[in-house]
Amino acid sequence: MREAIDIVVGGHLCLDLIPRMEGVPLEKRLSPGQLFLVGALDISTGGAVSNTGLALHRLGAEVRLMATVGDDLIGRAVLDFLNDRDPHLANLISVTRGKATSYTVILSSEQLDRVFFHYPGTNRTFDPTHVDFSLLAQATIFHLGYPPLLPRLIAHEGHELENLYRQAKASGAVTSLDMSLPDRHGSGGRVDWRTIIERTLPYVDIFIPSIEEILFMLRRDDFDAWQGDPLPHLTVD
Repeated sequence: MREAIDIVVGGHLCLDLIPRMEGVPLEKRLSPGQLFLVGALDISTGGAVSNTGLALHRLGAEVRLMATVGDDLIGRAVLDFLNDRDPHLANLISVTRGKATSYTVILSSEQLDRVFFHYPGTNRTFDPTHVDFSLLAQATIFHLGYPPLLPRLIAHEGHELENLYRQAKASGAVTSLDMSLPDRHGSGGRVDWRTIIERTLPYVDIFIPSIEEILFMLRRDDFDAWQGDPLPHLTVD
């Protein structure tokens, strides 16, 4: 029997660790050799799979999630969090034995933008084998998030990303692609994004990157010259 699935969300999944830092002086937040008292630790799943998938689930959509975690403590915490929401949300998450799960430590204080310390973990292994394309044929929409943090998809000029979206499009689902800002010093900062975008977008129906993301990918010299803050340099035209 075919399932009635509104949307399948795949790609990046992690655990977010967010200490409450209201009392930490902004200018000394990363000073070495010092101890700062902080508040309670907020823990939540993060990444596109969690952020988009759980929001849609909360709004009443029939959602399936496709990602990968390790068999470590963090991976079990991710699965427990999803199972507590709805057992259907975790049953398509792949568990990679002997590997560590992705996590992000987020330092956030008042009047200052957040700082992220991110470990990619099993997201390094995410590729089309983690997507059940037969299930996509039963879904209305397929949404994938954060290729810059999924190195297998963007290696070899995005061959696997193109392959994934070609199969997703052939399944009959509406296809949606969500980007994130690449780490300029990591693998996402060294690939040929113009080639990746040109070969993938023919199979993508919905693509709305941020202005920072698309400038990084298509006008890197301008992005670097503007030190990652392009808005003062851009007109509406």
